[in-house]
Amino acid sequence: MEKLNLNDIEETLFIPMRGRIFTSKKFPYILNDSKALEIEKKLPISYMSMNKDSEYTLMASATRSMNMDKYIQEFLKKYPEGTIICVGAGMETTFFRNDNKKATWFEIDLKEVADIRIEIFGKNKRDIVLPYSMFDYNWINHVKNKSKAPYLIVAAGVFHYFDKKTIVEFLKKMKEFNNVEVVFDTVSKLGMKGTKRYMKKIGKNANTMYFYVNNVKDFIKEIGPDTKLLDKRDYYSFIKDKKRFKVMTKIFMTVSDLLHMLKIIHIKL
Repeated sequence: MEKLNLNDIEETLFIPMRGRIFTSKKFPYILNDSKALEIEKKLPISYMSMNKDSEYTLMASATRSMNMDKYIQEFLKKYPEGTIICVGAGMETTFFRNDNKKATWFEIDLKEVADIRIEIFGKNKRDIVLPYSMFDYNWINHVKNKSKAPYLIVAAGVFHYFDKKTIVEFLKKMKEFNNVEVVFDTVSKLGMKGTKRYMKKIGKNANTMYFYVNNVKDFIKEIGPDTKLLDKRDYYSFIKDKKRFKVMTKIFMTVSDLLHMLKIIHIKL
């Protein structure tokens, strides 16, 4: 595939793919993404260079996927015929890692990204790609007409690019689904500074990133009194064996968790 006509934000959809491929080859006990390895040769070489990535930044992307997988698998154990909705889906391979052959999945992203996704992954009748902005709420009725509750909305590496007001409004809108949970990743204010430094390092516009959460309970209150915090977890807390990582990777992971710089939040609306 040739270099694509994507803007700075859209190009970031290949960053998690680099992380998943790297980790699947070097640390498969953290994440073993066979689909990412399968399609590696289909991806534009210009987007897949890891020259500006460190072991830590590559592992951060893969760890996010590992974390999301755990919440998705837990949801599917309780509701095997439920519905998974991935907003800002990009090139995520979540469906292929977690498909239980019973649930219905939806991948929501802008048309230009949705077209690339279909070209690379093809179509699947239980993993439906919808070409919408996540803020074009017409997709809600489309999903509701083709699926059933309960719903799990997954936002991986997505909310960072929008301001808090926009994200709060989005989450309030998701209450239109009956029986819905949301799992997403976020950073603290300090974590956002680190994320922006990385974006600048790889030549992306860091000024497109806004959203962070310092106090989870205060943020939940802004969504509404009926919002329930199901879980919050530091990013690297699921990783028990860090012996094989480089020293700086281990240090960054430890500091991140100690200062709660990156976290996963799971809520019920």
